[in-house]
Amino acid sequence: MDTERRRQRSSSTELATRYQLEQVLADFDLDTVVLVDEAGRLVEGTGRDRAFEQILARETPRLAVGSHCRLLFARLNKLRPSVRANQISACEFRTGGKRYFVAAVGPASTMRDVGMYRAILGIRRIIAAA
Repeated sequence: MDTERRRQRSSSTELATRYQLEQVLADFDLDTVVLVDEAGRLVEGTGRDRAFEQILARETPRLAVGSHCRLLFARLNKLRPSVRANQISACEFRTGGKRYFVAAVGPASTMRDVGMYRAILGIRRIIAAA
């Protein structure tokens, strides 16, 4: 019996990261998942709107430390009026000697946060293997 749960693989760190985020997006019914570096630059995103991802990425480091920015939600609502503050989660993590952030947008539920942590575990595995 094959115990390999991953459906897609890549030796490219960038592509493997994209596959990981896309799988989290699908498994947890999320709208957007972004991986952000410590400068607030988008490393990888999986949503359907790059402009939305760029704004989210820029603000994710502040969101991860609990700084809820009204301007952020105003900018995001211009692009996607249905997004509410309680539909966004962000978290900081470290791997490979660097600091990163993940943000997830989706229905207000615990599963959004579980998906975000699944993304972090996968990204750590990918970077460790690089």
